[in-house]
Amino acid sequence: MPPINPDRTVADLCKKGETKHLCLRPIFGKDKIAASDFLQHRQIRVDLHRVAQGDLDLARHLGRHPELPGDQIFNGAVDNASGDAAVVELARAFSKLNPPPRRSVLFTCTTAEEAGLLGAKFYVEHPLYPLEKTLADLNIDSMNVWGRARDIEDVSFGMSTLDDMLADAAKRQGRTVIPNSRPEKGNIYRADSFEFAKVGLPSLYIGKGEHLLSRPENAPLRSDEFDLHDYHQVTDEVKPDWDLTGAVQDVDLLFEVGYQIANAAKFPEWKPGVEFKPKRNAMKTQ
Repeated sequence: MPPINPDRTVADLCKKGETKHLCLRPIFGKDKIAASDFLQHRQIRVDLHRVAQGDLDLARHLGRHPELPGDQIFNGAVDNASGDAAVVELARAFSKLNPPPRRSVLFTCTTAEEAGLLGAKFYVEHPLYPLEKTLADLNIDSMNVWGRARDIEDVSFGMSTLDDMLADAAKRQGRTVIPNSRPEKGNIYRADSFEFAKVGLPSLYIGKGEHLLSRPENAPLRSDEFDLHDYHQVTDEVKPDWDLTGAVQDVDLLFEVGYQIANAAKFPEWKPGVEFKPKRNAMKTQ
């Protein structure tokens, strides 16, 4: 597969058949007034209008390198098939709610994250529903596929009231919330949630950097081992040490947070001093 040119638009990529269109699945709320507000679940994320979106990385996640000896396929099992699977399961769970939540929930799988967040950028420039009526964006990337954990990584820790909702839900699971385990990598600015944050939507971004119950508390993070050996490599595939009980824990948390947002009386908010707060404040006056 040829290199991705970040200057090309999503429309260009679609015309060339190098990527897929945005995949959108709305689940409409029951409240005639509140249903017009959205939570977005995106694997690449949620916006209450939550957008749940799954990033389909073109060069690595769907790629093949014909010059490599042996295995040539970049399967992307953790990054990001695990995240897309989480979005599908969340959509399945929300679709079975009876009655449905007050507000509608939008599940979105975008593309070309690695090429410059192009799918997320396309959505915020051409939203299916008004951004000023979108409550929040819940961002899902790679999941913890290595077993149950003591904690949950909040990559966007300290930025919005969504953090508090996640912490409360985690406490009910007997877990704690920890901040970004590797802030030096700048993940908060490299994820699709950044495009939603830039236009003002409060965004929650969970990561896979969790302390596993199967290891001592001070043991190295299993996610760091993945990043060192398998991230964007042909070795990112299903492995014998996978234990999806950890992913189930995290999906349960996201479901609880999303459900609360979709039924709450008020919108989530950025915390004071966060650079994206003025955009949201201006949006509220529209």
